[in-house]
Amino acid sequence: MVAGNAYIEAVSLDSGGSAAGDVTVRELHTLRPDRMKVVPGSDGWPEAYEYTAGGRTVRFTDPGEGALSPILQLSLFHPLDDHYGFAPVEAAAVALDLHNAAGNWNKALLDNSARPSGALVYTAKDGGNLSAEQYERLKAELETGFTGAARAGRPLLLEGGLDWKAMSLSPKDMDFLEAKNSAAREIALAFGVPPMLLGIPGDNTYANYKEANAAFWRGTVLPLTAKIAGAIGAWLAPAFGDQLRLWFDADQVDALSADREALWARVAAADFLTVNEKRAAVGYDAVAGGDETKRADVTWKYSPDQPRVPRGDPEGGQWTIAEGAPGSGTAARPLTAARDSAASGFRVAGGVEPGQQGMTEQDFVSAYCGASINRVLPGQFYDMTIADVMAMASTGDSAARRCIKLLNQDRFRK
Repeated sequence: MVAGNAYIEAVSLDSGGSAAGDVTVRELHTLRPDRMKVVPGSDGWPEAYEYTAGGRTVRFTDPGEGALSPILQLSLFHPLDDHYGFAPVEAAAVALDLHNAAGNWNKALLDNSARPSGALVYTAKDGGNLSAEQYERLKAELETGFTGAARAGRPLLLEGGLDWKAMSLSPKDMDFLEAKNSAAREIALAFGVPPMLLGIPGDNTYANYKEANAAFWRGTVLPLTAKIAGAIGAWLAPAFGDQLRLWFDADQVDALSADREALWARVAAADFLTVNEKRAAVGYDAVAGGDETKRADVTWKYSPDQPRVPRGDPEGGQWTIAEGAPGSGTAARPLTAARDSAASGFRVAGGVEPGQQGMTEQDFVSAYCGASINRVLPGQFYDMTIADVMAMASTGDSAARRCIKLLNQDRFRK
């Protein structure tokens, strides 16, 4: 991030084989980028690297495709250079100069008792001027006796004709702190660091700091880590095999715990995914027996194999129990008579039990149905018993048939 380039040296031992990958990497060392020089070949690609230190130069030659190169170069994108990366600090050079200048200025003010210098005015009665010797003596006395933080506030003894005129600046003119903070923000942005993390007064609340910290990890740290890990893995593949993969464990980053919890909640709620697909989505390996989709616990409202009550019957169209199937020799019986029957093998939706048929429609609705049924239920049967309404439905009364049909629907039950 500072130089735009990073170099890693692989210290390896030759295993004695003839193959290009017969090397054993023992150590990895980082090298100073300011001492490294890229030697391009005739085709423009680097063919060697030269490292100079203490007047001695070591040349690292690229052995070619399929073999482990002794040097790995990591570089950021540079629009005007083929071999070296562009350092973010170069983009922030002006802001760095401004930040340093503001610091030097504030230090100089502190050294001079935190106020600008004034003017020592000599007013002679006869209009004469100080001699050169007098001028140098006064200047030396001021510098040695009245400047610096340790001498701040010391009284100044003036001789006849001398007067001190302070030329102080206003607090606004001397406020270089804001300029320094502004430069610090620009420097942080050049490195991908949210300015809220700098601790500048007024920039960060707890909520802003928390979000900025997460954004710093997501937008800067993890992408840079992924780039470095991928490059090192591809570089060391000739020595360790093509299956080598270096990666980071984002689950160990506390700043991203909220993102991780949200991801786990979304994946856990996806019932259409298999266990292994869920594990892959959160970065874990597959497990044995995890390739089958977990079937949701569905309560069946009817059996797909059950017939319906024949047309013309008051309960015509309703699902029937097994003995009511065509050709079974028994009369078609609606499922209301088999609610929650273990023998039926399924759960019945809605329905009116025989013991409930003596209740009035209004009492039945109040006891077993939700308020939404009142928007569609015929109101002329409120004071009639369920048995009477069923009798009217058997005669072909459309309103009674609609009333019984709605009372048998599970979607209106409490």
